[in-house]
Amino acid sequence: MGAQKHSTRQPIKDSHKVQQDPTQPWKTAPLWIVVLALAVIPLVLILLVRACTPFVTPVPPSEQPSVTTLPGAVLRPIAIKEVETGDTNYRSIRVDGLSYSAGRLSLVGAVRMPQDRYEDQQWQVLWVGDDVVGGFDLDVTDEQIKWYPVTGHFRKADADGFLETWSATRDTRCVLHIKLKARAGDASKSIYATFDISSVKPDCVK
Repeated sequence: MGAQKHSTRQPIKDSHKVQQDPTQPWKTAPLWIVVLALAVIPLVLILLVRACTPFVTPVPPSEQPSVTTLPGAVLRPIAIKEVETGDTNYRSIRVDGLSYSAGRLSLVGAVRMPQDRYEDQQWQVLWVGDDVVGGFDLDVTDEQIKWYPVTGHFRKADADGFLETWSATRDTRCVLHIKLKARAGDASKSIYATFDISSVKPDCVK
């Protein structure tokens, strides 16, 4: 018997079958999958960026804290006087007005402490009714007047806006004298401001 011949023929490749490139599978994916992927990927990226960004609620410029946006009516002083003894070195001491809201009075102004700070630097807000000043025909700076601290606290930090807030009672006088006193050792500066609150508190005592 003769030796069997090995066939050298190779199977014929199907010329109509598209060969898949393993490095670029998207070329052979159905069209709808490609379109869906292109639409979803940007959405996923946007969600990831938002998730990594902290949420901050912006404050409109009209709502930024200022004297004009403080709650209640801000009354301007009908009289104001300054007395300074020595050099306190405070950068600023001023009274802008008196606010009334929900039965409470608030002194509006600013205090800027000295650049060089010491323990004996402090400021305080005090008040007295006009029955004590005008009732006895006294000048608001008269040393006989006994002033009442509105809170009893001595402040030792800068303040801008509400300096102090306190309750207005039934026997609160319509005309009030407010004293903002700042001290630095033996030196002191006081601002005396007089207000008429009858327009915002009709039940005040005349």
